[in-house]
Amino acid sequence: MNTWSPAEFIGGHPALDFLNTVNDTGKSRNQSKIADWASFTGWCVESKMFNSAQLDSIAGTTFPSAHDPLLNRVHIIREHAYCAFTAIIDGDEKALDAIAPLQEELLVAMSRAKLSVEHGQTYWSVNSENNLWLEDAFALSIDDLMRSEGFPKIRQCGRCTWLFLDKGRGRGRRWCTMSKCGNREKTKRFRSQPHLS
Repeated sequence: MNTWSPAEFIGGHPALDFLNTVNDTGKSRNQSKIADWASFTGWCVESKMFNSAQLDSIAGTTFPSAHDPLLNRVHIIREHAYCAFTAIIDGDEKALDAIAPLQEELLVAMSRAKLSVEHGQTYWSVNSENNLWLEDAFALSIDDLMRSEGFPKIRQCGRCTWLFLDKGRGRGRRWCTMSKCGNREKTKRFRSQPHLS
C-alpha cells in the first residue's frame, strides 16, 4: 500500500496528479502507485478531485469483486489521457490518433453526466446514481483540464513521465520536483564529468 505526501500532488490540476500516479525515475510508467484498492482510495482522499459525499461513497465500496475491474478501467483512462497529452505536448503528427481512445472515454462519461451550475458557471458533473460514476469522475476531470486556459502550459518532467502546469517565465520548469528528479539529474551529470585527481 502506498502512502501519499504533498510532494505527489505537484501537477497543478487534479487530472495531472491522477496521471502522475506512477512511480518511475525514467520513462517507463511500469509501476502504478494505485494498483491496489487501499492505495487508490488513499489517493482519492488526499487528492482534490472528490467532495466529501463522493469520498464517503468510495469508502463505502465493500465489494472486493468490483475493485479489480474498476481499478483496471481507471488505469486505462489514465494511460489513454497520458498518451494523448504527451502526443499533443510533443507536437506529434499522430496526435489525433492518440486522442481517439481518450475521446471515446470522454464521450461515454459525458453521456452519463449531468450539467451543473455553480457561481454562474456551468460544468459537467458525475451522476452519483450511476454505478460507474467513479470512473466518469476521472474522465470529466481530464475534460475540465483540456478545456482550461492552463492546458497549453502542460509540460513533462525531463527525467520521468510526470506532467505539470508550468506557470514560470523564461526557460520555465524542467523537473516535476527538484527533490525527485532535479537533484538526481544534477548528480548524474556531476558523476559523468571528468574530475581532476
